[in-house]
Amino acid sequence: VISILAILKSGGAYVPIDIDYPQERINYILEDSHCLAVADEEELKTFHQQSGRYSTINPEAINTSHDLIYVIYTSGSTGKPKGVMTEHHSVVNLVESQQKIFGITAQENILQYSNISFDASVEQLFIALTCGARVTLIDKATALDPAALEDFISSQQVTHIHMVPALLKMLRPTRYEHLKRVIAGGDKCSAELARSWAQYHPFYNEYGPTETTVTSIEYLYHQATAAASSTVLPIGRPIGNTRVYIVDERMNLVPVGVEGEICIGGAGVARGYLNKAELTKEKFINDPFHEGERIYRTGDMGRWLNDGNIEFRGRKDNQVKIRGYRIELGEIEEALQSHESIKEAAVVIKESHQPGEEKEIIAYIVCRTKTDIAAIRSWLRTVLPDYMIPGWFTELEEMPLTSSGKTDRRRLPDPEEISMQTGTAYEPARNDKETNLIAVFEEVLGKTPIGIKDEFFALGGDSIKSIKVVARLRQLGMKLTIQDVMKYPVIEKLAERVQSLHHSSDQGLVQGTIPLSPIQHYFFQEHSIELHHYNQSVLLASRQRVSEEALKAVLGHIVLHHDALRMAYHESPEGWVQQNLGSEQGYGYELIHYTDEKTFVAHCERIQSSMDLQKGPLFRGALLRKTDRSH
Repeated sequence: VISILAILKSGGAYVPIDIDYPQERINYILEDSHCLAVADEEELKTFHQQSGRYSTINPEAINTSHDLIYVIYTSGSTGKPKGVMTEHHSVVNLVESQQKIFGITAQENILQYSNISFDASVEQLFIALTCGARVTLIDKATALDPAALEDFISSQQVTHIHMVPALLKMLRPTRYEHLKRVIAGGDKCSAELARSWAQYHPFYNEYGPTETTVTSIEYLYHQATAAASSTVLPIGRPIGNTRVYIVDERMNLVPVGVEGEICIGGAGVARGYLNKAELTKEKFINDPFHEGERIYRTGDMGRWLNDGNIEFRGRKDNQVKIRGYRIELGEIEEALQSHESIKEAAVVIKESHQPGEEKEIIAYIVCRTKTDIAAIRSWLRTVLPDYMIPGWFTELEEMPLTSSGKTDRRRLPDPEEISMQTGTAYEPARNDKETNLIAVFEEVLGKTPIGIKDEFFALGGDSIKSIKVVARLRQLGMKLTIQDVMKYPVIEKLAERVQSLHHSSDQGLVQGTIPLSPIQHYFFQEHSIELHHYNQSVLLASRQRVSEEALKAVLGHIVLHHDALRMAYHESPEGWVQQNLGSEQGYGYELIHYTDEKTFVAHCERIQSSMDLQKGPLFRGALLRKTDRSH
C-alpha cells in the first residue's frame, strides 16, 4: 500500500503483478509495460539501506486528472495478457460514487481482501484512504480459511467486505456485529446468497469490467421488491457519471426486455490497451449517442428489466469469469497449442446447473504423439496462472469442424458423458484417512472415482475448492490447512498431514444474563406484537404405552443439557434482555386425558398458545392419553 501511494505521489503509474504468476507471465508484463522500476523485496531492501540519502520533504502533487494511475493486465485472446490503462479521474469518479452509495465515513474499517493485481483492490483501497477510513490488510492463509476469516472480520471490527460470491457462500452471515454492508462482485450472484446475507446486512451486487474502472453498475438487494421467481440477481443500475446502453449488432438501442450487448460510457472508461492500438480501436469506440465521448463494448449480453435494473445474460464470445478472474479461453488454447506434442486445442467452460456454483475449464486436445497429461499440466503452470489451468483434459482423435473448417464447439463431446483424463493411474485408499480424503475430494470436486495418486489441481481443484475441502474435513473431525492442500495436493501425501480434532467443551450449566445474537436482535426489532406466537411444536404418536416417569426424566435431561431451553426475556429501557434461569427454570409438563379429536385439538392449541417469553419456560411437554390407550 505504501509503495502504491509513493508511486502515485511521484507522478507515476503502478503495474500490479501477482508474485504467484508463472515467471514467463511476469517477464512478459515487465517487458510489455516498459516499467522503469520494480518494487519487489530486493528493491525495498536497497531502499532501506540507502534511505538516509532521500529527502524527507513532502513533494508537491504533479499528477493531472488524465494521467495514468495504473495498468492492470487481464487475460488476452491472442495468448498474451493485455494491459488496461486507467486514468486518475476514472478512479476519482468510482471512489466518490461508491462513497456516496455506501455512505462511507472516516469511522469505517474496509477489508482489503482482493489481491492488488485484481481491479477490485482499487475500490477497496481508495474508498477507504480518500475519506480517512481504516484499511485492514489480511494474510493469504487467513483469507483462504473460512473459519479464520470469520474470526478475523469479527475481531478486527470490519465494517465493509467485498468478495466473490463463491467465497461469501462459505461464510456465516450472523457473526459480524460491526459489519455495515456486504458486496458481491466478479461473478454471477444467486438470489439465495443475497437473501441469506440481507437478513442481517445490506447486500450489494456489483458489475464492471476492468476497462470501465472496477464497478459501473450496482444493485442493492431488497427482499420486498426482489422477483420471487428469479434465481440470479440483477446487476443493477449505473453508478454516478456512467452511461449504459444495451444495443443490437447494428448499435441500435434495444427495447426493455430485449437482449443485447452491454456498452458502457462515462467517466469510468479507460484510456485503452497498452501497446495495442488496433484492439483499443475495436473495443473503445465513439459514443453514437453522445458526440465527443467514447464507450467500451463489453461483449457481455444483458437486458433492461421493467424496474430499471439490468440483468446479465452471458457472453457473446469465449471470454468467461471464474471466481472473479476474467479469462479469455483463447489464451489457454494458444498456450496449449504452443506445446510441441499438441496439434490442436479447444477450451470450453462447463457450467454448473446451480446458480452460484463454480464453472470448470475443460480442455480438448488432439496430440501429435502419445501424451502424458500430467506432464502437460505441469508445463502449463509455467506459462499460465493457476486459475487458468483446465480442470480436465480430453484427448480426441480429431476436432469436429464446421462447414467453414473451424472448430465446431457445439459438437464437442459432453464432459458429463465421456471419460475425462487426469493422467494418473487409479489406486484405491489403504486406510481411514485416505478413505475420508477421497470421499471429501469426490464430494467437493464432483468427480469419481478418485484414487490416492490423484492430485487436487489435476482434478480441477483451486483455492475456493481447497477451502471447501478443509471445511468439510473439519466437520468430520479432521484438521488440514489450506497450505497443506496447496503444498501436498496428492492424496497419498496429503493424508500424512491430516490430524484429528478433539474438542473439549465445558458442559456445565450456563446461568445469568446472555448477550442477544444478531438474529435475536432482528427478531425483537421486527416482531413487536404477539412475540409468544413464534414457537415450534411437534406431535409424536405411539402405539405402545409411554412411561410417564421415563418421559419426564428424558425431558429433564434435555432441558439441563440445552442452555437455550432455560432462557427467559424481559424488556428494559435499553432493549430486550436474555437471561438463563439455570436449573430452577425446569420445563412445563401436563398429563391430559381426552376422548375425542375436538378435545385433543383444543388441548394442543391451548398448550402452544400458552408460551410466554418473559415468564417461561420455553420448553413444554404434554402426554395425551386417549381412552383407547394410544398416545
